Amino acid sequence: EVAAALAEVDEPRYLHQVTALSDDGLHAAPDLSRVLADPDFPRDGPWRIHFHVPIQAETIAGGRLATTHGAIASVLDTLAAAPGEPPHLEVETYTWEVLPDGDRPESGEGLVQGIARELAWLEHAMTERSLLA
Repeated sequence: EVAAALAEVDEPRYLHQVTALSDDGLHAAPDLSRVLADPDFPRDGPWRIHFHVPIQAETIAGGRLATTHGAIASVLDTLAAAPGEPPHLEVETYTWEVLPDGDRPESGEGLVQGIARELAWLEHAMTERSLLA
């Protein structure tokens, strides 16, 4: 099931770097397509795959793949604890068209709504932490 979900995000337009932690250390590959075709790439531990998803998404591919959504909250908590100017953050929104079916907007209006939800989520998360001036 996980392999099928990963195949859904394996698309040729962007590189999807992969790192894996296994019993013998950290492994890295420049693209998911190589990893899926390499039976020697470790499969006994967690993988991290570079793939842009909406920042509020906790899962993609129908819930079969988890995101690093929780790490965003941790970063915002760290920023909130640090004195100084509010942070300048960037939300990359150019990869919506390569999201798996079911996660990808079906229209231009859906794309606009998706980006708006993404930015609204971040604004809310930053406001909760007093990170917006």
